[in-house]
This record gives sequence, structure tokens and C-alpha cells, in this order.
Amino acid sequence: MPPKTHSLLVFSWRFPLPSFWLTCLLFLGINAPAQPIRFFEGSFEALKKEAKQTQKYIFIDFYTDWCKPCLMMQQHTFVEDTLGKFMNTFYLSYKVNCEKDTFLKRQFNVPTYPYWVFLSPDAEIKYAYTGFVDAEFMLNRAKETINFHPEKYQYHLYPQSPEKLKKYLALFAKVYPDSAARETERFLHRFPPQEWVKTPLWEIVTTYIHSSESPIFQMLMLKVSSLLPIQAEISSFALRIMGEEHILAFKTRNHETVKEYEKKYLSVLKALNLLKLPEQAYIDELEAEFAMLTKEESLFLAISQSLLQEYYPLSAEKYADYSIMAIQAFSGENSFQLALEWAKKAESLEPLSMKPQYAMAYYRYRKKDYANALRYIEKAKIYALDTSQKNMVDELEKKIKSRIK
Repeated sequence: MPPKTHSLLVFSWRFPLPSFWLTCLLFLGINAPAQPIRFFEGSFEALKKEAKQTQKYIFIDFYTDWCKPCLMMQQHTFVEDTLGKFMNTFYLSYKVNCEKDTFLKRQFNVPTYPYWVFLSPDAEIKYAYTGFVDAEFMLNRAKETINFHPEKYQYHLYPQSPEKLKKYLALFAKVYPDSAARETERFLHRFPPQEWVKTPLWEIVTTYIHSSESPIFQMLMLKVSSLLPIQAEISSFALRIMGEEHILAFKTRNHETVKEYEKKYLSVLKALNLLKLPEQAYIDELEAEFAMLTKEESLFLAISQSLLQEYYPLSAEKYADYSIMAIQAFSGENSFQLALEWAKKAESLEPLSMKPQYAMAYYRYRKKDYANALRYIEKAKIYALDTSQKNMVDELEKKIKSRIK
């Protein structure tokens, strides 16, 4: 604009410190041309394919050469800088001359001109409008269509920035965790797997990847042996995910679902180099848990007895665990008898450990021998090492005391 140009030149003459070329650059910056909407040059099928790959929305302008409002939008609306930058960031834009492309005209039932639509990345119509509009009106509709947030805009402006991604994902991760995971996967694939395990990408991985079916999870399992500096962290992350899937699989009470989980669990243990026993031992443990869940008492006892004798003959913790499981799930005489044998065995193997004392307390509690149950609870309290163990002991103590009252 002339007044701004004049004032700039006066400034440069009065204060000669900036060079002539700097003044020219400033002048050009002030008068830089707007960024118009860029329209896709290929076919509509190619546009749809790219939209699906990039997860960008689609904008289509249906027009004719003789339509004056169409020409006004092309000359005034589509060239506005703010609208152009936004559309070029979030949308793929496409022009359709309805006198030449009658197929798309019929496909979209174009009523009159100008007619413009916003489509999802899967080419579903989300918004349509007939008539001339200014840039502000179109920009507001474009933002509403994609549920725009400033954080999303910033992320698309800086698609390599972990910090921008984290702010963007925080908007919807709790409500749409699957969408957050997919966006995380798309982001991480811009980097080699060796970078995923470094800060800050590793924080994003552990926060937003929640499934063993994720390509990111599976790639980490393939590469874990070459990622030595962070193998312990990868193992912890993987076992947490498998623990979550363990709960979901067993909640179904469907044996086929549990079998599928068993396969995935074993493959993860192999990848992490955590198979310290024959595979059958791990399968039997899961089968014993499923038998307990489905109240198959004889099957549970048989599998548990076999596991303890063959794989865990000197494990006080395992004897204690199976003792507790037996009397938690069953009330039969065989379960109580074996639960007592296993609790005593655990105590003989590690008398100064929390779990064996807890198992004995639980057995006495279930037999309604509350005085002796409290005696074992006092011992368990002494040997409880961490918060989890202390909470277990406290909870059982409350149950026992509530029965005494």
C-alpha cells in the first residue's frame, strides 16, 4: 500500500544504518503475495488415494466458465492468505469444471454454481454449500469440518516435532485412543526404529501405543536385540501391554481367545529373550488360570500340581501363589488339602518371606481360623517389602478382623 511504502522509505533515509538491500527486502515482505489455495492437478481417483494415505480432508470446487460468482470466488476467496495456508495444510483441493466433467457433476448431484464440498479422507461428504462466500466464511466451515484446534494446526505446520504431536494427541487421546495410536504410528514411521527408543519419541511410544497388533510394537519386537541400551525399558513396555491384553483375553472367558493370546504372549517372550523354561510351562500357567476362572476345579488342581512338581519344585512364591488361587476359587476338600500342602511347602522353602506367610494366613482365613490367620498376618507384615505386598497384607487383615467382629 502506498502510505506504508512511503513511511518505510522515509525511515530508511532518516536512519541510514540498514542497507539499501535490507530496505528492499522489508518492502517485499510487506507486499508479499498471498498464498492461494493450491489445487490438485491429477485425477479425482489419484486425489482420493492421496487423501487416504495422508489422512487429509478434501475440498472440491464445482464451477463453470460462465458463472460470475464462481469467478469471484477464484479471484477473491481462494487467494486469501489465511484461508490458503489453512487449506493447503489440512486439505487436498480439487477443481471440477462441470461443463467438461459431467461424471463428477452427476456423482455429487451439483444443484447450481458455485457449489463446493468438504469430504473426509475416505471421500464422505461432510459439508456442502451453494453460492459465493468470502474467505472468512469458508475458513470457519473448513475448521468446523475437521474439528479444528490450534494444536492440530501447529502439529501439521511442524510434522516432525514430537512436542507439537504430544500437544495435539492430548486433545483427543482419552476419548479416541485408537485414533491417537494411529496418528502416533504415522508420526513414528517418519523416523527409523533406532530413534523411537530415544527421548522424546520413547515417551510418545509408551504413552500412545497400547496394542501388540500395532506395527510399532511389532517392529520393536523384531529390533529389540539391536537396541541394547534400552532393552530393559522395551521389555517393561511390552510386558505391560501383554498384561493389559491378558486381562482382556481372560475377561471373555473364551478359550479360543485365550489360545490366541497364548501365541502372542509366547512370541513376545521369545523376542525379549525371557523364555527361561520350556514353552509348555508358560502355556500350562495360562491354562491353569483359565481353569480357575471357569471353575474347573479338578483341571486346575491337576495342571497346578504338575507345574509345581516339574517346573517350580523350589519356588516358594509359586507354591504360595497356587495355594492362594486354589482357595480363592474353590471350596472343595481337594482344593483345601492341596492349598495347605502348598502353603506349608512355600513356608519350608522360604520361612522369612511375605508370600508363604500370606498363603498360610489366607488358608486359615478361609477355614475360619481367624486367630491363627492374624498370627500369620503379623509375620507377613514383617516380611512385606514393597507397597504392593503391604497393601495385600492390609486388605486381608481387614477382612479377617471384620469377621471377628
